[in-house]
Amino acid sequence: MKGRILTIGNSYIEMHMQTARLPIANQTVLEDDYELRPGGKGGNAAVAVARMGLESVFCTSVGQDNDGTRLRNFYNFNAINTSALYVDPAHPTGLSVYLYEKQYDSRRRIIYPGANKSFSISQIETALGTYPDAIFMTLEIPFQIAIAVTSLAKSHGIPVFLDASPAQLGLHLEQLENIEIFFANKQEVHIHTGINPTSLENCLKACIALGQTVKAKYYVLRLGESGFFVYDGKFHNVLGPYNLDASPSPTFVDVESAIVSSEYLITQDIKRSCLVGSAASKLAKENHDIKIPTREQLREFCTENEYDIKIARV
Repeated sequence: MKGRILTIGNSYIEMHMQTARLPIANQTVLEDDYELRPGGKGGNAAVAVARMGLESVFCTSVGQDNDGTRLRNFYNFNAINTSALYVDPAHPTGLSVYLYEKQYDSRRRIIYPGANKSFSISQIETALGTYPDAIFMTLEIPFQIAIAVTSLAKSHGIPVFLDASPAQLGLHLEQLENIEIFFANKQEVHIHTGINPTSLENCLKACIALGQTVKAKYYVLRLGESGFFVYDGKFHNVLGPYNLDASPSPTFVDVESAIVSSEYLITQDIKRSCLVGSAASKLAKENHDIKIPTREQLREFCTENEYDIKIARV
């Protein structure tokens, strides 16, 4: 079986910079370590879906500029269907600046949304014309658009995989519909429930609290180096994480949720899907050259490490 996932989300050109220390006011610091690359939660997820061997459709907006052309070429190279990609003549392509300060192991991000601000209901309706088997999205898009997506998905009988990132206060999650899997990390869980998921008991309490607002078939708490906490309304499991010595990178968490969603669409097995996502996190931590793994790379990695995971063939 080969499913089709429509990813709805932002796309950016990302500038990743590293510096020993940040300059103080009116000071200049010289460094030589930076990288420009495609990014955005939506873009990362759409690429992950494609590399997992599924049909990937990406609904996003880019500017009518060189960066927009670069992103479109990148998506086409990764076999992503861009028929729902909107080229906005009025705004530049979004830019995300990621700054890492080595001295204090601190990270800062500045985002210029640009064309990502031009999401519209008509664009979503056009995207649904690609007849997806499921929708993957994060809450980086305007919340009113997210509500409309879940409502339209419900009317079409399309399940939604929702990653509740980035963490935001004041969202009325009860307005979201037709959620198959609700993903959240520790910070997002705390913001939406007031509960710190620092123990199994608190994870369960947080999932029960989430269940009283947003209705989903599964609640998957991403606990970084502790793996996944999965709750279906009655039972819970802790899955992974194959001895991760640290949390996945901020970029990879978007990929991780998309990989779990891709595997779940094929197998309908949440436990197996979370184990695949955990193995992908381990692979990304051990091999920095693999930003987003392919299904074959992941299968080879699991075989080499003798992980008892049957990765579906597509």
